[in-house]
Amino acid sequence: HRSGISGAAVAATTLDTMYKQVAPVTMTSYACSGARAKHLDQCSYQGVAGDHHTKTADFEKPQIDQLAANNDIDAVYMNIGGNDLGFGALLGACLARFPFLELEECGPGAQVEKDFDAAVKDMVARHKNIATRLSTLLDPAGVFISVTPNPMANSKGQPCQTSVDIFKFGFFGVPDQQDVDWLADYILPNVNKVVTDAQKANGWTLVDGALANFVDHSYCGSEPWFNDNPSALKLNGHLYSDALGHTTPDACYGETAEDIEAEDNIATLSSGMVHPNAKGFAQGYAPAIVDKLKPRIEDHIRPTPAANLRVLGQVKSKNIVIGWDDVSSTETEYRVGITVVGESLPDDRTLAADTTSIDIALLSSATITVTVQPCYVGPAGSKIAVCGATKTIKASNVAPTKEPNNLALSVGPTGLKGAVSTLAFTLRDDGHTFADVEIESTAGGVTHLAALGSSVTVPITAKNLAVRSCNLLGCSPPSVKVLGAGCSAKQELDAA
Repeated sequence: HRSGISGAAVAATTLDTMYKQVAPVTMTSYACSGARAKHLDQCSYQGVAGDHHTKTADFEKPQIDQLAANNDIDAVYMNIGGNDLGFGALLGACLARFPFLELEECGPGAQVEKDFDAAVKDMVARHKNIATRLSTLLDPAGVFISVTPNPMANSKGQPCQTSVDIFKFGFFGVPDQQDVDWLADYILPNVNKVVTDAQKANGWTLVDGALANFVDHSYCGSEPWFNDNPSALKLNGHLYSDALGHTTPDACYGETAEDIEAEDNIATLSSGMVHPNAKGFAQGYAPAIVDKLKPRIEDHIRPTPAANLRVLGQVKSKNIVIGWDDVSSTETEYRVGITVVGESLPDDRTLAADTTSIDIALLSSATITVTVQPCYVGPAGSKIAVCGATKTIKASNVAPTKEPNNLALSVGPTGLKGAVSTLAFTLRDDGHTFADVEIESTAGGVTHLAALGSSVTVPITAKNLAVRSCNLLGCSPPSVKVLGAGCSAKQELDAA
């Protein structure tokens, strides 16, 4: 999990390739072999080998303390709990019960099961402490936690049969079938239950795709994606090792020298066993992490919709120019759809990033619907397209002919004391781009207001009102609101 071939590292590289044009993805790993939950939020850590650091001042700080020093955190990925639940001790007790070694009992009722069950209960509070610390750094949905594929179950979910040396213990023999059954049916499912319970309780995001990816890749699958014992020992840099444990008691957990001796009683069993190999990380874990992180990244880079769609130019029975404000910084293209009203097939066009207008040539008089959508499109072959919301406008290359209707006068949002009232109306002509409101005042004189929507505020001194639907080519006939004889807008409202 600390190397460049870990699932998280491969996922980060994959995501960076997908989104680096607008959002480069980098990963910083604070993982440490043998670390337990308290080493995330409370305790410094010496290291699994015991001699990684020899002075307390040199111990690794709690991982969340290290994380907090990073000012640019978008997501946190975790795969924790195995060390707290004593998974290494379980392997030592259950998988390598060789006839000539006196080992503790394994299975239901054994001490290792009692220790495991007690650790399961302890993990609730430990996960809560971690969640509390992480909540000061990012939202809970930004914390991603993985479940663990079952290395000892076949493609049907049944325990592997140990009639063959699936772990490659060689001359030491094969483990008891009942021990493998217990690990496959009881321990591994409960390890994952601890994770899923924590995810639900703390609002984290569960990374569970590896369960499906690892089907038929257990120790008894067609192509195992887990390290067998010799492979794990070789990766650790030795052939014979006390790799299960460490040599110095962990004071944070109240360990004693006797605890260490008990953990190290298997000279040739590597704790790297049942960890994924390179293919397991690359093809099992990494795709699952990518699938869960993609939506979060895409929400971050989703282009901002085009603003202020408007008609910039109109030529009678010919061209229409549509413009907009480019307020996005993450689009790689604009997708523009043009549909002539009355026709079913749209004319779809792709424009370069930062484009702010399109000149649409038409062969005759027409009204068109234009949609504008900014999109980020990933590298060739990535099949990534992240698009902002679509904005729509209608336009025509002829002047409007239908006068507005449904004229209605009402008190403005600030009331009569605000010295305005509101005139609402309905523009019925698809070719309009604005409404021209002509106001005749009781004091004499005529004022024109341009309304881009379906209402306009007018002075209380207004007497007669006329509204036309307009575009750059002209206006429709007016629709007139005549107030009571000699009345102003205020008097009309008072009378109502």
